[in-house]
Amino acid sequence: MRVLLDNEFVRTARPSERFSRVVTLLTGVGGLVLACLAFFDSLEGSRGVIGAVVLIGALMALGFGLLLHQFWARRLTAALCLLVAIFMPFGLINPHAAMELARPPTIGEILAWLVPLVVGLLALAWLIDPPQRVEPSTSLKRTRGK
Repeated sequence: MRVLLDNEFVRTARPSERFSRVVTLLTGVGGLVLACLAFFDSLEGSRGVIGAVVLIGALMALGFGLLLHQFWARRLTAALCLLVAIFMPFGLINPHAAMELARPPTIGEILAWLVPLVVGLLALAWLIDPPQRVEPSTSLKRTRGK
């Protein structure tokens, strides 16, 4: 995406195509590994069969979609990363979660690992689904002296 600034278009920050593709492929491999782990976990019978099938199917679809660099898989994974980054702090910093622990962690202890995790999830979403390049429209161009 480009921004109109003094009649010139300046590109917004965007990762390199190669780095974005490598991160997407590694995330796809990670999704497939998680699907395998969920499959072996379901063999032990610790979870319901329907939930395990849905989880394994979703992880395999996302994993293969990311390996094939499919648009829907990149967009869905980026959206999931954003949702987790937004809602994870609300689940951790609340009095009900702290009451279940023997010694509730301080806010500093929580933030020491929560902030890097949220920043990492936001960076992962940006790398997997970077902003699209938009060519300037002729109607947006200003002409000088006319």
